[in-house]
Amino acid sequence: MAGLKEKSFAERRSSAMDKKQEQLKNYQARLASPEMKAQEAARRAIVDARNIRNAEREAIRAKEREAEEAARAEREIILEAEREIERQRAEEIKATEAAAALARASRVIADEVARKAARDAKYAARKARKL
Repeated sequence: MAGLKEKSFAERRSSAMDKKQEQLKNYQARLASPEMKAQEAARRAIVDARNIRNAEREAIRAKEREAEEAARAEREIILEAEREIERQRAEEIKATEAAAALARASRVIADEVARKAARDAKYAARKARKL
């Protein structure tokens, strides 16, 4: 094994640093190339287009939400109006029933008064005959 000579730590370290420096220079050269700049511009254009589409979608969603909210508010107003109409109908029915009950009660009272008057007249006639 006389032919193999191991490199020292300092040689390995400097070799690794040289490789890293070379890789960095290659990467920087690739970044500066017109092809990479064109690719970056294309990526930016794609991202910008995506952002515009997302903004348009969000605007459409916002309009849909507003329309939904307006429809919900309109339905609520309609339901409230229907409830008010039902309440008024119930009050009218209650008032009609109360008026009908009052009319029945007044007829019953009138019949009672008429029967009492007839009975009193009958008693008075009987008393007049006895005398």
